[in-house]
Formats: sequence, structure tokens, C-alpha cells
Amino acid sequence: MKNTSKIKMFLKAAVVTAIALVLVLPSSAVITSSTTETKKCESRLYKTELLLLVNKELSKPGLLLKGEDICITGDNPDEDDERPKIAVDAEGKIVVTYERDSDAGTSTPLVYSEDDGASWMMAYDIDSYGFGEFGGSGVTQCVDIKYCQESDEFFWMAIDELADTPFQLMLRLPSEFPQEIEIMGMAGTNAGAYYESVVGYVGDWFLAGAIFDYPGFNPPLDRIPSIGYNDENWEQPPTLPPNSFYLDGQSILKTENAYNYEMATGANRIFIVMDHLNDTSGNHEIAYKATYADLDPDSDTYLFTPGGGPGGMDKYADIEVWPFQMYLAHNATDPDVSAKGSAVAVVYVKEGDVICSYSSDDGDTFGTSVVATDAGFPSCLVNGTGVIFCAYVQDGNISLVTSTDGGATWGTPQQINDEDGTVVEAPGTVELGAMGIVWTDSRNGANDIYFEYAELDPPIPMPKLVIKSISGGLGINAVIANEGDAPATDVEWTITVTGGILGLIDVEASDTITSLAIGGEETVSTGIFFGLGAIDITVTASAPGANIATGEAEGTHVIIFSLVS
Repeated sequence: MKNTSKIKMFLKAAVVTAIALVLVLPSSAVITSSTTETKKCESRLYKTELLLLVNKELSKPGLLLKGEDICITGDNPDEDDERPKIAVDAEGKIVVTYERDSDAGTSTPLVYSEDDGASWMMAYDIDSYGFGEFGGSGVTQCVDIKYCQESDEFFWMAIDELADTPFQLMLRLPSEFPQEIEIMGMAGTNAGAYYESVVGYVGDWFLAGAIFDYPGFNPPLDRIPSIGYNDENWEQPPTLPPNSFYLDGQSILKTENAYNYEMATGANRIFIVMDHLNDTSGNHEIAYKATYADLDPDSDTYLFTPGGGPGGMDKYADIEVWPFQMYLAHNATDPDVSAKGSAVAVVYVKEGDVICSYSSDDGDTFGTSVVATDAGFPSCLVNGTGVIFCAYVQDGNISLVTSTDGGATWGTPQQINDEDGTVVEAPGTVELGAMGIVWTDSRNGANDIYFEYAELDPPIPMPKLVIKSISGGLGINAVIANEGDAPATDVEWTITVTGGILGLIDVEASDTITSLAIGGEETVSTGIFFGLGAIDITVTASAPGANIATGEAEGTHVIIFSLVS
């Protein structure tokens, strides 16, 4: 566990950068004849200040017993807290975000625990008032969060559907919570209403999904899913023009009138599910889409491969033409999806029963099983040991049930909540995380968020790379260390040095460390180079299955000798 005292600094002033990213449909549109219609809009960039003075203790550790219900929103006794989402970082920090009603509007707090849920602190309480040029309403809703181990960040997302220009809010939050955070605002200039958001990741790319109207299309599109890919600088992949994202133009699978948008990433594929209302039949269907989670530019299944799809669409990145898509179920609603390794599970409600569609081969084939009868609002979690968990609501109670054979059969359900009949029965009321369960509960009158500890997904040992030091001498030297709990192999490192008088120093050195043991470190160097003047130094290191480590420093170079400040 991390030292709690280090975390209690919290947010003193948050600098919020709002970017009205453009809705560009570079390849995603309805195909007419043999062409693809493309729409483009201008983007806007501005900055505004938002002060969030949050340093709030929500609950103190007491005589907590494992399996005890913990209310983590007792600070809001007379208003509703709903739709919780949960994520856990590599060191066991549990983070929960949710919708919080108040007289000022609906905000989306971010709270955390570092003692397995025994005590909770509020780190940030995020609303949308700071996004002035969007006409932010302050009503921030449909929040989602995932932990990206490769970048050691929490990826967070919400929407303001009541703003003058409805928009998405996106946040990359380092697991060591900073005092200043940067939030990005994204809105399609020609988009209509926004309804839902969902966040995901592939490698260290931030995946931003949303359901919105696109009235400018012919015919207008209602409640369609979209997805954008953003790197650590909020820039797009090479297949996309700057400030753009893809939407589903409905040329392959009908997903219009989409609800309950969910996303998960396994070892080899990205998975999306949603609840699609079929206008013809009037029934709901579980729409499923998947694509390759492959970031190797030399691979045949590289995610950002340009073109190659119908009408020239980007065949793996464009949500409209993702290579794997179908209806998993008809007359079904309220899906959830979870993936790990090559295993994926989708749970949903069909004719009053909770059903699981499960796969052990990246979704190439699916089996189907009944999880529970006369139940609803399910959430699922696939863990690293081949076990699938499913939680659902029945008669105002949460039951947790386990499958040890990949989803084919299910064990005896266990009731989670201590007080009978108080679980709120609504979509998004319950969610499973690696170290516990969160749900919406009405036992105190207004709706509150409750948590119960359960270690559902033991962490997989992973390397953790750090740039331990940067020093000078005859060239620039850096110490790269592995502070994780698994060895790192094929560690690729790069040192870049720029600056000097007239900018004449431009040095780059790179190589690969074959193996870096747990707790091991190695010194790498540029070697001797010539120049004179102030220099900027950047060191990066990465390895398969590990994070990307970055270190920066400044210094002065004199002929062949460097001094690092």
C-alpha cells in the first residue's frame, strides 16, 4: 500500500483545459453506392480556470470486518448518489466515481481508499461549470473510469448533456493524485444531444466512447455510438486528422438508438457492447463489436492500419467496420462486458433472466448460459485465473455468483448487501471491481453508494519501469530500474538531448536491455558528443507488458562534458 500521508495533499487548484475537439468523420459514414460521405467541422481551443478546494474525509477506519457494507457517500444525506463505477490500480488503491446530486447540479466525485475500503477520502468533485465556451451546465453525468496499467493512470470520462454545446469531459489521472489536473472537453461541432459516455484503453491510448445524435447527416442519426483514440498528449493516431473521432454510420450493423454503452480490453481485442432498439420490431438487441488491440505498426492486424475497409474506411480503427460484429442476443437489454487475456464475458437480461455469453478464444466463438432467473441489472468481471463473477439484483438484493469453468455453469449465489430489499433497481446500479463491489442503496432514504470488499481479481505480476536518475559526465547517463514484481524483458530505451548554441545539439541514443530483474537497474548512456550551451534531456523506457517510463532534466554541455541540474 502507498503511504496515505502522501496522498492527502489533494487538489488545491485545478487547471482545466477545455478543447472542443472537432467531430470529423474521416471514414465513418453511411456508404452510398461505392463512395463514403465525409463530414468535417472546425475545432476550437481555449483555457479556463476551475478551482476545486477538496480535502474531505468521508469515513474513518473502524472495526471493519471483511464482508461488511460500507457507505462511502454519507456526506450527501438528503440527495441522491447513483451509477457508481470502480477501478483499482496496481498497488491496490480503490477508486470509485459516481453521480452526485446537489442544489448546485450533478457533479461526479472521485473518491478512494487505500485500506481495502475501510476508510474513504474524496479527492476531486468534478462538475462542468468551468467549460464556459461550451455553456457548461454544471450537470455532469454518465461517468466511467478504468485503470490503465501501462501508463499507471486512471482514465475517467463523463458528459454534460445539458450544456449549450453538449460535450464529453476526459481525464487522465496519475495514480499518485496531483494537486493540479487537466481535463479535456470534447464536442462535435455538428453533433446534437449527448447521452452516454464510456472509457477504455489499449496500450496507453485513451479510448473515448459516446452515444450522441448527429442531425447533420442525411438522414439524421439518433443515439449512435462513436469512439476516439487519444495519446498522452490528446492527439489522434495517424489514421485520423487532428481533433477527430469515428462514429458508426450504420452501413454494416444497425446500432442506432443505442443504450448502455460498455467497453473492455483483453489481451488481443477491444470489445464493445450496447443495447440497440430495433425500430422495425420494437425489441431491444445486444449489439457486439470487437477489433484488434494490436499496436505493432508492422503487424497485419495493426489497429491503426489506414483504409482497407468498405468504402476505404480504416478497417480496424473505425467502429463502423470493426472486423467482428453481430447481435449476441435478441429481445435483450442492459449488457455489461469484461475481458482478460483471451477470455471475454457479456452479461445481459433476456426475458427476465440474466444470461451470459462467454468465450475463451477472444470472441471467435461464444457459448451461452443462464446465470439467474427473475433477476436484472447485471455486472460481470473476468479475472486472471479463468474465473468469471456476475453480480445482479433480485428482489432489492445483490447476489454474487461465480463460474469456475469460463461461464458454462454457475455456482450458488451469495447475497452481498446486509440489509434486505434496499438495493436500487436501475441500470448501472451495481458494478464489480478487482477488490470489491459498489452499488446504489436506498436504506438511508436518499440513494447512497455502498461498497463491500471482495478480492475478485488478484493482480498479475508486472514489471514497473522507472527512470531512477539522469546525470552528466562524458555524455548523458540514465539509470533505468525495474520496481515491479515481475522481470522485464526487451526493455527499449531512448535518450534525446537537444539545445545548445543555435540549437546545434541534437543527439539521440537508443538500445535494448535484454533483461531487467525484479529490483534490478542498469545505466545507459549517450556516449560522448560535441556541443556548447544549455540542453534539454528526455529519457524513455518501455517493455512488453510494462509501463512507459519517462524522465526529463536540464543541463549545460561544454564541448564534450555535460552538467545536469
